[in-house]
Amino acid sequence: MATCCSAVAQNNFTGIAKYKITVEGNNRPVTDSMSVIFNKQKVKIILYLPDSKRPGHAEEKIFIDDFTTQKSISVNSEDKTFRTGSLNTSGKYNFYNTGRIAITNDILLCFQYKSDSAKLDKSKVLGVECLGSIDFKNPSVKNYFFLGIQPIIIDNRIVTDFIVMQPGAVKQRTYISEIKEMDNVESYFNLAGYKQAN
Repeated sequence: MATCCSAVAQNNFTGIAKYKITVEGNNRPVTDSMSVIFNKQKVKIILYLPDSKRPGHAEEKIFIDDFTTQKSISVNSEDKTFRTGSLNTSGKYNFYNTGRIAITNDILLCFQYKSDSAKLDKSKVLGVECLGSIDFKNPSVKNYFFLGIQPIIIDNRIVTDFIVMQPGAVKQRTYISEIKEMDNVESYFNLAGYKQAN
């Protein structure tokens, strides 16, 4: 997979972005990851989290969100089943474009967005911001927050960096580490061989 540094601008991005998920500033630093597959009207998210049953291994949590049908599909790759629910794309944070230009990974130009600080519970969150790519966009989806928290698309722009500042100098951050354009990603959304769970 190409690093973000060799990516080419895409106004209607189809492809894969890999993200690092970190928590810094506490006595138990965390680093997890996720992959996001972007199609025109669908997004697939694969979270790689520590497997509690097998230390040292990663457990995959897979979700497919379909903007056409307004459905969210939770996929279990171990038992080849899936569950379907309603898609909620709204978010916990109300972002506005600051008009400032910022850079992710020293190469991806972005607009900086900040959350309205008056609406934050300062006992838990001091500030929230994200970066929306100037070049990588999805014109079909205005705003999309995964599970109502993690912004993936803001103002039709692929989010490249998301930061939550908390009391005690703790910082949660999710940022792009790699991005790759692909002509066709349909195979990533294929549920052939899976059955709907009861």
